[in-house]
Amino acid sequence: MLQNYREPNVYSKVTRRQPRVPETIVDLYPFVIGTGMENFAYENFTAEVTLAANETSITLPDVTNDDVVVEVSVFNGTVKLEGVTFELSEENVWKVTLTAAVSTEAETVLTVKYGIANKDRYKLQRFTGETADIEKFYGPIYDEAEGKINNISFGASIALESGSPVVYVLQIPSTTKEEETLADNYAAALEEYAVEVAGSPFWRIQPVDSDEKINEVIAEFTKEMSSVEERAEKFFGVNNIGAYDKTTPNEVIENFVSFINKYLNNTKKYDAYRMQTIYPNKAIYTFSTSSGDIDKEVGGEFIQIAIAGVEQSLDRPSQSLTNSVIPAGIFKSLVGVKMKRKQKNELAAYGVTILTQTTEGGNITIRDSLSMDVSDEQVSDPCVTRALDHGSKYVRGQLHPYIGKYNIEEELIAKAQASATTAFATLVQRNIFKSANITDIFQNEDDLNNLIIAARVGVLYPLKTIDVNIVCE
Repeated sequence: MLQNYREPNVYSKVTRRQPRVPETIVDLYPFVIGTGMENFAYENFTAEVTLAANETSITLPDVTNDDVVVEVSVFNGTVKLEGVTFELSEENVWKVTLTAAVSTEAETVLTVKYGIANKDRYKLQRFTGETADIEKFYGPIYDEAEGKINNISFGASIALESGSPVVYVLQIPSTTKEEETLADNYAAALEEYAVEVAGSPFWRIQPVDSDEKINEVIAEFTKEMSSVEERAEKFFGVNNIGAYDKTTPNEVIENFVSFINKYLNNTKKYDAYRMQTIYPNKAIYTFSTSSGDIDKEVGGEFIQIAIAGVEQSLDRPSQSLTNSVIPAGIFKSLVGVKMKRKQKNELAAYGVTILTQTTEGGNITIRDSLSMDVSDEQVSDPCVTRALDHGSKYVRGQLHPYIGKYNIEEELIAKAQASATTAFATLVQRNIFKSANITDIFQNEDDLNNLIIAARVGVLYPLKTIDVNIVCE
């Protein structure tokens, strides 16, 4: 049967008001991705279990093979049994084996305490405001039992602590299959959870693990997502781990020049203007533990996350991070080679964002916010790219409701032009653009399903220098 049959005739419908294209907030939040604690017990349980006579193993109650058990303790009365092991058996049940001496002449009632990992820890999450929520989900920022930093929890907490109201977080497994690397885990996680996210609400991608392969994976992902086809613009705060072991200014400069040129010269593969690298790229952070404060050296990836948080605290997307500060109290001190101003300037001239700190525990100043492509003022400061990405997303959002609902004719062209004009005017009013005007709008003769809107926008360039010319007479 033909669905929705209508008699052949002429039909009309009167619309008394132009459809309103709703304004939506454009989100460009930080996205923190990487490894963390895998043995963190998100939920803890206690149960009484009967050990049968002459048996040395028990099955955990109310646990499925989909659960991940991360810790088990067994008590006979008040005595904790030693040498307890647990595993997911071939029968797909969580089995606990007892190697300590337990009376087997009769049934023995044991108390079992066990923890289950968070099933959602390897899925994309959104957090707002409280770092305590992050630690509750991923575990403490410092794993005292292992004596090491819980990267994902620490990184996500830094994003909020430094100023971002929202952070998107994705933990990935630290273990790899045979012939695979951690970078492969990054690639798989990005494809699975960061490609088709409604509204593409995050912009700056910040990994909590550093190696060259991970850098390349994220650089490629950033370029691909920022393409016209994908329409999910991204930016990457990349850490140059090769600078860690350089001990003289000249060594540092030479290393960064080589590092940046790798990404800058291969323009078919990477977009260096969508990347930012920093120096110094190590810092000291003070972790609070049950036994007191511990100072630990942390990599530049965590400083980059702090920068991403500061970026979110700025008044507008077109505002530069230049002369902004990572708030006092986050990092105790920066770790790097002492440089003269001339040497810092040389690094900056190649596209390195220089950080400075005058007192221990004080503010860390972003001396000049630069991308890794300083060939032109339209790409050298990330704020220009950020403003253009913000504007592009906003205008697309205002015009999208017309897709598929209208035919290309004069009335539609007038409506689309009005919506685009309003959208660009709003961006100018919000100080995203300095100016904007539509120069043309027409149906594409080579693709008749396509409407082309040509616009010119004035970029709001950040003030970087002031020359005061004093003439003595």
